[in-house]
Amino acid sequence: NAIYCEGHANKDIHENVAHKRCAHDGCKKGPNYGPIGTFGAANAIYCEEHANKAIHENVVDKRCNHEGCKKRPLFGPIGTFGVANAMYCKRHANKDIHEDVVSRRCVHDGCKKLSSFPNKAGDLYALCAVHAVEAGTIAAFNPHASRAACAAMDVLKAEGRAYEHEHINKHTLKWEGKEVEGLVAPHKHRPDGVARNAAGTVTRVFFYHGNLFHGFPPEHEAYDTTVVLPQISKTTGQPMSVNTKDRYEKTMKDMQLFKDRGYVVHYLWEHHHKEWKRAKGAPLLWSFVREL
Repeated sequence: NAIYCEGHANKDIHENVAHKRCAHDGCKKGPNYGPIGTFGAANAIYCEEHANKAIHENVVDKRCNHEGCKKRPLFGPIGTFGVANAMYCKRHANKDIHEDVVSRRCVHDGCKKLSSFPNKAGDLYALCAVHAVEAGTIAAFNPHASRAACAAMDVLKAEGRAYEHEHINKHTLKWEGKEVEGLVAPHKHRPDGVARNAAGTVTRVFFYHGNLFHGFPPEHEAYDTTVVLPQISKTTGQPMSVNTKDRYEKTMKDMQLFKDRGYVVHYLWEHHHKEWKRAKGAPLLWSFVREL
């Protein structure tokens, strides 16, 4: 319904129809508050100053109900769904009575994983990676190695431990070579390489774990530390940070999914790769590779 800009509008017959204003007479602020239990800008009626806190709440920028917490809520009563039902962030939720009511979940019976893939009915975000592959709506994941992982696997190949992987060209930074088909990954966490048996079936998977995104193992001095990331938080405007222990535990959990599917899982930590480089190739890099 917008027709004119502010400079050419006739204020006697025109008003701002693109940007809502607080319903309080004469207030020009944008509304954030609406009826309790609703969510979204469409339900916002008043600004914070003119809202009645007894019947209104912030329906645009919801925050965790825990006093003083500024995080967005994801958890609400078990059995409910939708942002309007979210009450607490992950840290302050009571897991006995709360669950994630915002993130999409796989519709496969009994599956609680996040859904990011379509089903055969065409619903875009109905299935997790495992059940989407089984349904035939997405292709199986292929090994996808970083530059550091490629370099490590080149060394392992020279040592007689070859893994197939999609290689990255260090000059163009583009992937090249034939992709490996047929690996049914149980998670979006991709292996960096695979190895096959004599029949051509993938039996082993290889992971190269960079410490920034995967943490450190328990024996490392940086196992339970906070690392500042280069990304800036949209909520706080400050650099984001992660706990290395949390990253490690998630990484191990992701790899366990592959082991549960019958693959032999080998992995190498970035700090071990660097240690091998400092030692100038002795002992063999394979001696640093672990099996889950």
